[in-house]
Amino acid sequence: MRTIGAMIGVIFGLFFAGMGGYIAWETTLPTFLNWVEAREWQATEGTIIAAGGADNGVIASYSYRVGRDEYLGKRVYLAEFKDNFGSYHREMRSYLREKERTVQPVTIWFDPDNPADSIIDRDMRWGLFALTVLFWSIFVLIGLTLAAAGFRGGARVPGCRPTLANTHDSRQMAQASGEFKAGFTDYLRAGRYPPDAVGGNIAYTDPSLRPWLRNPHWKTSRIRSNAKRGLYQMWGFALLWNAICSPVLWVFGEELRRGNYVIVVGLLFPLVGFFLLKRAWKMTREWRRFGVIELEMDPYPGAIDGHVGGRLRINGIYESGCRYQLELSCLYSHMTGSGEDRSRRENTLWSEKGVAHAAPTTSASGSGTLLSFRFSVPDELPESDVEQSGDYCLWRLGLRAELPGVSLERDYTIPVFRAGQRDSSVAHDLSRQAVEQHSRVVESSTMALNAGAFDRTALAQTLRYSDQGGVTRFYYPMFRHKALTLFSLLFAVGFGFASISIITTFGGDGGFGIVAMLFSLPFVIVGMLATAVTLYLPLANLRVEIGNGTLQVTRRLFIVPIRRYRLATYDVTRIEATRTGSTGEGSGMVVHFKLSACTKADEKITIAEGIDGEALATAFKNFLEKRLGIASAGSREPGRDSPTAPVE
Repeated sequence: MRTIGAMIGVIFGLFFAGMGGYIAWETTLPTFLNWVEAREWQATEGTIIAAGGADNGVIASYSYRVGRDEYLGKRVYLAEFKDNFGSYHREMRSYLREKERTVQPVTIWFDPDNPADSIIDRDMRWGLFALTVLFWSIFVLIGLTLAAAGFRGGARVPGCRPTLANTHDSRQMAQASGEFKAGFTDYLRAGRYPPDAVGGNIAYTDPSLRPWLRNPHWKTSRIRSNAKRGLYQMWGFALLWNAICSPVLWVFGEELRRGNYVIVVGLLFPLVGFFLLKRAWKMTREWRRFGVIELEMDPYPGAIDGHVGGRLRINGIYESGCRYQLELSCLYSHMTGSGEDRSRRENTLWSEKGVAHAAPTTSASGSGTLLSFRFSVPDELPESDVEQSGDYCLWRLGLRAELPGVSLERDYTIPVFRAGQRDSSVAHDLSRQAVEQHSRVVESSTMALNAGAFDRTALAQTLRYSDQGGVTRFYYPMFRHKALTLFSLLFAVGFGFASISIITTFGGDGGFGIVAMLFSLPFVIVGMLATAVTLYLPLANLRVEIGNGTLQVTRRLFIVPIRRYRLATYDVTRIEATRTGSTGEGSGMVVHFKLSACTKADEKITIAEGIDGEALATAFKNFLEKRLGIASAGSREPGRDSPTAPVE
């Protein structure tokens, strides 16, 4: 299946790149060659016989003389395709009709080697030229990326562990039996994966069983980050992006003078290029200051149900007040979407972070800072994938610090297995830091919630709380998703504008017009979905009432009820916290949760949403369990059946 999927990815990627090549062959290349050729042509005077056309193309016929011979011509401009870019066609049509009406001569350019070949306007429309280059470049870049991903996905060396495909089958069996009902990522996070899918429970006591040695970056306990490779990739991408988008700057002034104010939108591309260059320069400064920072793992490799620890030596002056933040994450990397929407995603299965112990150090290479750390890794987490292709699990150690003049950012992909050596000689325990910090946040949030002080928690941003007459009310009002609404609105406007621009600019007869219409379909679909989300988010609201032995839940769109529930609190068996997404990345990532009431009828009813962070979700879950009379264990044994159904 991996080989077939890789072949499909390669074929589709090459086909997509071929479409980009076809667009270049039909637009950019002939236009450029015509411009180069016409620069050597000579001028003569001619007479317009007829002129017409539409806003996406001008047609005309004219006569002209070269010596004693008279010729008829029909070519008006260099491009051989229709477009609706700017006001060029409207202005040219008016100009030619005026010449026809007043019978005034026009300048005709002809090929001295073949006088029958002629044109009226031999100037290059650089704005249109840049747009066509950007248009087909997107096809080619996406296609080659898909093809390269297909090649990498199919390049699986013999003897490696199988992919996570069989994990999907295992989860489906667990769902069918009622053993597990959550999504695939939650299935992995819960440690329910089959052993042969992610490394199993093998203890590598036999020295010959050391799969991490097959990875050339894991031959020794000293691991290097991908900072240098990432630096080169960022510079390459930034320079390529700016090279493709730079023609927009060349023609910006000219297009504005012509009244083509749409060109202002084109400045977004050079603006993105500026930030890419800024990011590349920032990474360069960071690399020049710190250079190579090796991670010396202790133990090697890191041990599941044991320790992941080690030391990092940073060259330079020791900064006594600096906090070096370390984050250890177990990630599930997988491909999502299909076709041009295919992309790689990473889901966090487990993570912890803390501040490393920093001490001054000296060596033959000079003074510096020595960081030491140790994490305690729980059992039932997947091992590192050696080849890291297709769908796989990986372990990553992130280092972040804000130093005077420059910020330090390094990421290390490390081997973590069920190895024999599980203990680290490093005493600085970051896992204890994480547990203590989590306990403090949960305790603080729980005290605030029990006191009814919701305004002292992050819930105050999205929730209205009241407790009167023994009835507890929670109201999630409209317009609480301001940031998401703005983001979806920008998506809707951007993709809607892109759809209209592609259709109106390149739509027309012939193969190129069909390709343009097909290319616009993803933009149209995303624009429509973003529009629907933009309309839904600000108008959605949720009301929850707990009191007098009942739980009432009403979800509305503006004032129109979409879903209603009314049931006895006794029918709620437990409260379940579910991840709904995350914002940010690395140590700054905020995970969002929702809380669902699970009933005896095996139904889940959302009673809280938009909760930021696991600690707050745990505290709010405990608060709701007390209000619903659920035991401290978090569940109630089902007694008599009491079916729950939505009240329409």
